[in-house]
Amino acid sequence: MTLRWRLAAILATVAALTVGATTVIAYRSVADRLLAETDRSLAERTALLPAVGRLLAETERPGRAMRGAAARGGVAELVRSDTELQLLDPDGTVVQPADRVDLPVTDRDRRIAASGTSGRPAATTRSATVDGEPYRIRTVGLVGGGAAQLAVSTQGDERVLTELRRRFALLGAAIVVAAATLGWLAARRTARPLERLTHAAEEIANAGDVTAVDPDGVDVGRRDETGRLARSFRSMLEALTCARADQQRLVQDAAHELRTPLTSLRTNLDVLDRFPDLDADRRSALVGDLRSELADLGTLVEELVQLAAEGRDGETPVAVALDDIVERVADRAARRHGRPFTVAGRGALLIGRPGSIERAVTNLCDNAAKFSPAGAPVEITLDGRSVTVRDHGPGIADEDLPRIFDRFYRSVTARTLPGSGLGLSIVQQVATSHGGRAVAANHPDGGAVVGITLGPSAADA
Repeated sequence: MTLRWRLAAILATVAALTVGATTVIAYRSVADRLLAETDRSLAERTALLPAVGRLLAETERPGRAMRGAAARGGVAELVRSDTELQLLDPDGTVVQPADRVDLPVTDRDRRIAASGTSGRPAATTRSATVDGEPYRIRTVGLVGGGAAQLAVSTQGDERVLTELRRRFALLGAAIVVAAATLGWLAARRTARPLERLTHAAEEIANAGDVTAVDPDGVDVGRRDETGRLARSFRSMLEALTCARADQQRLVQDAAHELRTPLTSLRTNLDVLDRFPDLDADRRSALVGDLRSELADLGTLVEELVQLAAEGRDGETPVAVALDDIVERVADRAARRHGRPFTVAGRGALLIGRPGSIERAVTNLCDNAAKFSPAGAPVEITLDGRSVTVRDHGPGIADEDLPRIFDRFYRSVTARTLPGSGLGLSIVQQVATSHGGRAVAANHPDGGAVVGITLGPSAADA
């Protein structure tokens, strides 16, 4: 069932329950009111019966004396046209039947007829059906014994209640239909943007390409939950589109960068294959070139893997001490490069991915060592969430500064040195994934200063 019909069904059900409960309460209220009015009328009339009882007690033939007694006693109201009056003797036997119907006599009526002999007559009121017509009957004990049964037809009340039931049913049906219609229309308005989002998701799934849908085409103007969903969907689509573009750019750049070492490897292997009788020195030089090119190729592939996996390696952010990471990287870099790496300042305790942060600091140290003169120290400075590394090399040319963190970018100076041009790209990606940024500048006293600042997403723990 679609959202439209589900919401319409829910509103129709709620309306039906509400209308049903309301009409039942209203119907019972009217029915009880009509019944109470009938009982009140009967009670007022039977209040005159003691006078009839005294008159009847003076005659030996109560059946014939009934109307005369009523007239002489001033109780003609008891025998008006809409009323049936029936008299019982103390034994409960009918001594004066009603004019048009025979009112039923129950055991309770007989006990009431006998109660008058004790001077404390009782009374009761009940409903009964006589010859297919509903009646309300009140039986009242008479002083000296016997009872009078006063009955009125409630057929008129039943007709009123029947008409009331019909009108309530029509009104309830109209309200339920109106509620269902309003629910369907409201759901249609709500579901329209959801349907557009669903259509967009299906287009992406069918095409297998996130660029099949333009993120700018997603309506994010609503201020309700649907609007929030649309904004989240658009943000996700933009992120996927950027990721896809980055992936394609990485593949293209990698293909370009891999072409040169692979061509060189192929050329050297062809030389070895075509000239098996090369002298030992020439062969040794070719093998050395092959090993160097394989090492460069391995480094390039490793850095490509790091770049592609950054932020998607499943590493969970934890509390990390930036001081510990920098000290560990500095010690390792000093042993590897055979030069001093000094650490100054204090770092913060952060929430971040320790492996990624350590990889970025390692790349900063390796980059500084590559451009520093032999034996020159590399200076690492900690300042809260920032890590900067200074070398004592020639610095960075002004035209190279804007592109220093681009993938595979290598300055004129760097092209004569080993490397793939990916190290600082990884540094920038780590900084960005932690909500920060990478910075590069020239030191006033010479050399370059390159570092990262981890942003608010790596909040102080």
